[in-house]
Amino acid sequence: MPAPPRSTLTGWTPSPKYAPTPRKESSSSSSINVVVEPDDDDASMAAAMAAANLLEDELRDNDNNNHMDTGPETHEFNNNDDDAGDNQEPPGGTDEPRPGAYTSPAHLSSPSLSPDKQPGRQAASVLGDRFFRKVPRVAPGLSSSAVRAVHSFSASGQVFTLDVKYKLIKPIGTGAYGAVISATNDETCDSVAVKKISNIFDDLVDAKRILRETRLLGHFNHKNITRLLDLPPPPSRAAFHDMYIIAELMETDLHQVIYSMQPMSDDHVKYFLYQILCALHHIHSAGVIHRDMKPSNILLNSNCDLKICDFGLARGGCPENVELTEYVVTRWYRAPEIMLNCLHYTEAVDMWAVGCILAEMIQREPLFPGNDYIHQLKLIVKFMGTPKVDEVEFVKNAKAQRFLAKLPIYKATKLADAFPAASDQAMDLLAHMLVFNPAKRISVLDALHHPYLEAFYDAADLVLSPPFDFGFDIPDDKLTREALVSLLMEDISTFHPEVVDVGQEHGYLPPSAFLPPPPSKSSPPANRSGTAINEA
Repeated sequence: MPAPPRSTLTGWTPSPKYAPTPRKESSSSSSINVVVEPDDDDASMAAAMAAANLLEDELRDNDNNNHMDTGPETHEFNNNDDDAGDNQEPPGGTDEPRPGAYTSPAHLSSPSLSPDKQPGRQAASVLGDRFFRKVPRVAPGLSSSAVRAVHSFSASGQVFTLDVKYKLIKPIGTGAYGAVISATNDETCDSVAVKKISNIFDDLVDAKRILRETRLLGHFNHKNITRLLDLPPPPSRAAFHDMYIIAELMETDLHQVIYSMQPMSDDHVKYFLYQILCALHHIHSAGVIHRDMKPSNILLNSNCDLKICDFGLARGGCPENVELTEYVVTRWYRAPEIMLNCLHYTEAVDMWAVGCILAEMIQREPLFPGNDYIHQLKLIVKFMGTPKVDEVEFVKNAKAQRFLAKLPIYKATKLADAFPAASDQAMDLLAHMLVFNPAKRISVLDALHHPYLEAFYDAADLVLSPPFDFGFDIPDDKLTREALVSLLMEDISTFHPEVVDVGQEHGYLPPSAFLPPPPSKSSPPANRSGTAINEA
């Protein structure tokens, strides 16, 4: 079958109902190179760093006087567990561009199906399927005595101080956590996304979420999950105030595509959904729940490549004795069990969110756009019908039980009436995703095997992940700046081993400096299970 003509667009024309808020881009000031050369003399090093700081302060002052108004601040990560999503605006009103997401791709290619019985791989090839390429964790050319050459430049009202190999392309957006730009890596000639989180330790809970994000991105290895490329080190441990995260650059996100005039065929919907589920399969196989699945956290390129991002709210699977917070997942995509105060929820919350995203791709408007907590629940019940007794047996909270008992009797909406243009197979899969009882909701693996996605299915895309260890996740009431600095420096050192090698010399301390002391020589060593080993 010949490939259908590529659908093209000259620019995004948003749907007027949920149009993204326009934003002016700030002009970028000219670069000032600040090069710190290797020097054994501590005084020379201190003088060089002081000169760099003076230049950066001067540049920041100039930028504050000259930069354009960037418009109202938008919130890239709604990562406050106490109110995530409770200030939800229509799509695009509050979500800033994701790290690595442009907002205006030149075109979106049309999917094409192969006539043979192995259509998935061939169709993906037509769509521009890429082989996953792992970037080495250790940057080439660095030695234990290396000192970075850095330069500073201004973009989006922020001063970026980065390795000289990173050259600014353009600002992408600003938000509660800082600013995002696109840049070129001169060593690899790749375009990358650079996110700067300013004053990262002002809020320790937010800093912990950034740590969680970097650890998860470094752990996952799947073509449909954003890759972490670099974590540039700070000037010193004492001067660790801002954090930079460098990741793959993508052109746009699913939210921008949905609320544009870009044609979206059923094959587009299938292929996007298939890639989302492949990524979730990898995530869930690691024992991780994403907990914030929504269109703006799904990045896209014009060739239909898709990657999931934003793991700041992710958590491990929930043992029976561990309670998870109610306030996760942006409200419009929250599963009923979250809002009904069921604290021991599972990966099924992600599958509910994906069902909402599938419906949103089909009808190009949100399925459950609740204005508040109660309104959200009522919209769900009106659409799905008043749940039967066996559908709410998982609800243990007395207040939630009383709320459900007082609801009027609603008849379920027929999916064929709600989505008249959708195929029967699409509606069957949606019906298995939007199930009130999480125990009866379809799993990610079963969804991938559904007939609706048969044309794109390829077992090679289902890559398992090693289990992820959340042992670093310090309880909020025990967070300290020193502990978070040590953990983030440990992550940075995986990309820049020189940070540890020359750590104490230039103000760093290795992560081991903050670990508990080893057992005394009088105590027998312990094996990996913690049981003492007798050497007799």
